[in-house]
Amino acid sequence: MQPFPVPTREILWNVPKSVEIGMYVSMGIAVVIFFYGFYKRYTRWMKGKPEVRFDRVQWRVWDFFYYAIGHRRTASQAYPGIMHLSIFTGFLILFIGTDFVALQYDLGLHIIFGKFYLYFSLFLDLFGLVFMGGILLAAWRRFIVRPEKLDSRWDDIFGLAVLFFIAATGFVTEGLRIVATGFPPFEVWSPVGWVIGKTMAGFTVPQLKTIHLTFWIVHFALVLAFIVAMPFTKLSHIFIAPINIFFRSQTPKGALAPVPNIEEVESYGASTLADFTWKQLMGADACLRCGRCHEVCPAKLSDKPLSPKNLIVKIADKLKGGEELYSNIENDELWSCTTCRACMQACPVFVEHVDTIVDMRRFLLFDGRLTGAASKALQKMMNYGNPWGLQESRTQWAEGLDVKTVAQEKDFDVLYWVGCMGAYDPRNRKVAQAFARIMKKAGVRFAILGDEEKCTGDSARRLGEEMLFAMMAQENIETLKKYNVKTIVTHCPHCYNTLKNEYPQLGGNFKVISHTEFIQSLMREGKIKLSKGMDKTTTFHDPCYLGRYNDIYNPPRNILNEVSGLKQKEMRKSRENAFCCGGGGGHMWMDMTIGRRINHMRLEDSIEVNPDFITVACPFCMAMFDDAIKFRDLVEKVGLKDVAEVVLESMEE
Repeated sequence: MQPFPVPTREILWNVPKSVEIGMYVSMGIAVVIFFYGFYKRYTRWMKGKPEVRFDRVQWRVWDFFYYAIGHRRTASQAYPGIMHLSIFTGFLILFIGTDFVALQYDLGLHIIFGKFYLYFSLFLDLFGLVFMGGILLAAWRRFIVRPEKLDSRWDDIFGLAVLFFIAATGFVTEGLRIVATGFPPFEVWSPVGWVIGKTMAGFTVPQLKTIHLTFWIVHFALVLAFIVAMPFTKLSHIFIAPINIFFRSQTPKGALAPVPNIEEVESYGASTLADFTWKQLMGADACLRCGRCHEVCPAKLSDKPLSPKNLIVKIADKLKGGEELYSNIENDELWSCTTCRACMQACPVFVEHVDTIVDMRRFLLFDGRLTGAASKALQKMMNYGNPWGLQESRTQWAEGLDVKTVAQEKDFDVLYWVGCMGAYDPRNRKVAQAFARIMKKAGVRFAILGDEEKCTGDSARRLGEEMLFAMMAQENIETLKKYNVKTIVTHCPHCYNTLKNEYPQLGGNFKVISHTEFIQSLMREGKIKLSKGMDKTTTFHDPCYLGRYNDIYNPPRNILNEVSGLKQKEMRKSRENAFCCGGGGGHMWMDMTIGRRINHMRLEDSIEVNPDFITVACPFCMAMFDDAIKFRDLVEKVGLKDVAEVVLESMEE
């Protein structure tokens, strides 16, 4: 057979008309099944409650391209990043190439010829190899290396196998066509097909045509299987994952979704699948079971019942059947969560684990399933405005410091929100005192609410007591508005997050600044001068509610860098990957004894770098580290300071 005069190829070469007709009919049926399958998934999501996720469209489009197409989070881990990017780009290029073929054959657009055909052929062959290489990397990791965070189901095997053999049979079909048509010289631009063709040069042309048609039919059957199976298997993530990324929350990371009309509802929280929002159900369906949340969760790593991955997978599995939501979900799974947000930070498709867990906690609390110390702490918050139930004045920490309350001092620029820990906890009182002294030395006109301040309700909300949170928040907002407060500074990241990100949900809009940001600004304005150095080494622990929730990583480090002689060493897990202290999500007030203590594990991370002292910027972290240091009898070996205490020591002559 003579080579084609112009570099191109005959589309559907060697495919009889009857087979071609069967191709179009079967493809039509497959497409109908494809859309029906995704429609069934859509109807399951829509059983959830309504939720607005069509806001800020320009940012959603950016997220789609940055995270879904650009693989920003997926590529953050080298091996799985290269693996998935290879599969994704290979699949995308091959899909586009197939579209070009369809445009030429079905619409008569003569585009695949000449030099374009040569580059087109080379491009598809190279990316076909990249595609198959990515699949082999995935198979090696899943079935040979078998990391603990991965669990394999039948559709994992099916998905990888069908994709691999689609590519493999495509290459073989290409090679058979090249050899049967007499090796047209320009087909050397299809290097994989050319090499495969060389291995089959011993067959006659009729034999080659028979084998070619067989492989073509097998190749097409695999494509049909892929299309039909996609809505019903893990392959669905090709579409659902990018959609879930597009609809990710555009509200502040630190803000939990409120319960609408909390005072009017008879019950709240997720008692059934229908109590979740449609986005939460879609998010569960989008879970890849990749285990990234599983391997960073402090609850899982400390041998507690919770695995964020397993919990979301359980919910996703229940979407497929009518099983009762809590049939295989234990209470302790949900109470194990510290709401540190490490799971959400790691998730490549933006599943919103924490909101889902808190919604389920809301039901557990409403159903009377929270007992012990945490339940008592909530009762004390309700009765006394603090989790200890203390009735002494909230101003005792400030004795001798000449700190005025807003009732005494009308002319102030900044309200210092002390928080329950700063007001009552003996160790954290020292932090409040240090910060107050810094502000006074810097000439800041500030005041406190004193006994009119109540707990912000952070722990109440994260334990699921939404009614109590709303009540406390509304009382605080009314007090703040009464004194015309505009700017609030606080040394507690939990108070900071609640005041800044959640009080606006109830009409409390204030400018809220963390104490590390505030100290940094005072230093830059020249109002604070660090005249005394420290010839010591420290390591900074990133609080979850300062870092992952509010992206405040640099201010505390910048402050420590200004202390002459003080050396900073980073822990293995720092910044957005920092390990939780174990006090968030209401655990500060819990008596959970399952597994290892998270604060002890974090202390081990800290002492690995052999610091003279550990620096923190959160009263919860201070309390958790203090407890761990005392338990390990390391008081004489490892110091513990808040950033404010370090600054005050460096200011004093």
